Amino acid sequence: FHITNEQTASTLENLIQADVATTGDRSLEVSWRGAEAVHFYLLAQRQLYEGFIEASMKTAIRLRDYEDILDPQDIYSLIAITSFYHRFYLQCSKAFIKLENMEEIPAQKREQYVGVALQIFVRFPPVDPPFRKVECPHCHHQIGEWELMCNECGTHFRGCIVSGRPLLAKEDREEYQCRVCKHSAYDMELRGHSNCPLCHAVLQ
Repeated sequence: FHITNEQTASTLENLIQADVATTGDRSLEVSWRGAEAVHFYLLAQRQLYEGFIEASMKTAIRLRDYEDILDPQDIYSLIAITSFYHRFYLQCSKAFIKLENMEEIPAQKREQYVGVALQIFVRFPPVDPPFRKVECPHCHHQIGEWELMCNECGTHFRGCIVSGRPLLAKEDREEYQCRVCKHSAYDMELRGHSNCPLCHAVLQ
């Protein structure tokens, strides 16, 4: 018994269209957040283990959007690890501060985080190296390439489902939106992909 990618995509699309009809676009968007959270969490780990450290840090930072779904300890541990390896020690320090102040973590474990942080920052000051900045497409304020939102105008940036990078509407690279899950990616990032990385629908 063999199910083709086309059949899978068709089934997913039918289910989603039924959801839209009964619950509305907003409810459907909320229902996808869990899938997004797990997708970006696994993506950040895969990028890390494959040696794409910068990409992994950017994707890990995106996980801050999902503290209501993922374990915050997992989120900030991953941010701390990826930013340490990428030598972005300010981002690493911010992640450790979060971990050290999580009351739900046992005191002994928090003390371990404090100890590790001390070992790191005695050697490496909590400062990020020079980094490429990009322009907010709405207010033109300069922001870090990994930022989830513009701290000037408050615009929130969606994440590319292939790379985890922020989707900035005014970049030269075109965006592609999956017709099934309605999530987007940079067109150039989709080269070599025949299916949506999030919902696995066949790309048109």
